[in-house]
Amino acid sequence: MALSFQELQQQLRQRSPQRRGEDDTSDLLVVPSLSFEPRELALVSGVHHYEERALFELMRLRNPHTRLTYLSSTLLSELVVEAVLELMPGMPAAHARRRLALFDTGDASSRPLTAKLLERPVLLRRIREQLRPERCVISCFMVTALEKELSERLQIPLLGTDPALAPWGSKRGSRRLFARCAVPHPPGSELVHDLDALAEATAELWEAHPELERVVVKLNEGFSGEGNACLDLAPLALAQHSAEARRRRLRLALEVLPMPPPEWRDLLVEQGALVEAWLQGARRSARRACREWSIPTARWRCSPPMSRCWGGQRPDLPRLPIPRR
Repeated sequence: MALSFQELQQQLRQRSPQRRGEDDTSDLLVVPSLSFEPRELALVSGVHHYEERALFELMRLRNPHTRLTYLSSTLLSELVVEAVLELMPGMPAAHARRRLALFDTGDASSRPLTAKLLERPVLLRRIREQLRPERCVISCFMVTALEKELSERLQIPLLGTDPALAPWGSKRGSRRLFARCAVPHPPGSELVHDLDALAEATAELWEAHPELERVVVKLNEGFSGEGNACLDLAPLALAQHSAEARRRRLRLALEVLPMPPPEWRDLLVEQGALVEAWLQGARRSARRACREWSIPTARWRCSPPMSRCWGGQRPDLPRLPIPRR
């Protein structure tokens, strides 16, 4: 009998590649799908090349017992694959390559990779035949209903959260979660769905914090900065105008807001947006990206940036217990 998504996820305790010892055998199925709406994907030039960002997962082949299957929309260049494997210390590239399987859909369209896979049952059958299902987990760029269906179709758990928790990853959800956990975050508004309400929210934010010289408008489900736009308040001289005049001036400024998506006003109606205070730091600092994830073992782990993983030199990472409620 086929297992449900929730039942499959319970198997992560035993299958997680982070939990297994160096001598354990395991399989990893990498599905680097950007499962956003097609209209949002169309904003990203060469979006299918983003699937190569997960090539750092090939470093798991340092374990001589690990097998890895990497999926992509179009065939990966063998030169790129070889270049990544050559960066792996302590493991001959040829040995690692024998334990690496590559599959592609032959479809370079801007639709999510996972959607293309679900449309190809024959390809899915070939992929499953390549795997050891009882020892395999799926590693995804993100988890949506598409990845959930893929997990159930292949009967393999995935390293990710239930899509039902996705609202917590939106701009509104993040702010609510920060407030609930007493995490410091910039002053901001609730979600609104039209320009008049956005102008009102911006005016109220400035009136509560008149020292603000700039705010940032964020579409609720924007990503990669494509749904953010800054609004300079200093040229509007809000302090010199009445409350009603402030809102008119803000409304006019928002009409010409340089938001990356050209149809951002339609997205404002559909998904909503909020406004936050722009926090100006004393100095610029390099941005450090990390990958944070948790599994049902009630432990979390934050991996270093991709650039620090290429050479295989990874420092000891913190392991902190998650309080149980």
